[in-house]
Amino acid sequence: MANYVIYKLRSDLNNYEIIQNIYEEIKELINKGNKHIVLDFEQVNSINSSAIGKLLFLNNLITSKNGKISFIRVNDNLKKLFNILLIDKLFDFYDKESEIID
Repeated sequence: MANYVIYKLRSDLNNYEIIQNIYEEIKELINKGNKHIVLDFEQVNSINSSAIGKLLFLNNLITSKNGKISFIRVNDNLKKLFNILLIDKLFDFYDKESEIID
């Protein structure tokens, strides 16, 4: 049985309301005791600085509870952006679910 929760992102992360809703839902998952949240980026082509800030805040929250956030199915353009911003040093990246390590 998997010891992680996959949260599917269903659109680009460049709209404040969408970002805020996602942030609240993931925060609730963390506060319910989930220790490993995997964000599925398959349907995400762009992300803004507000969304990146929320991801960093969520990462701080979950690591303070001995958990982690991982990313799955991130496209090459977003991977390049995350690399430039050094975000790739904070999160584990996977191409498919079978690769996820708890």
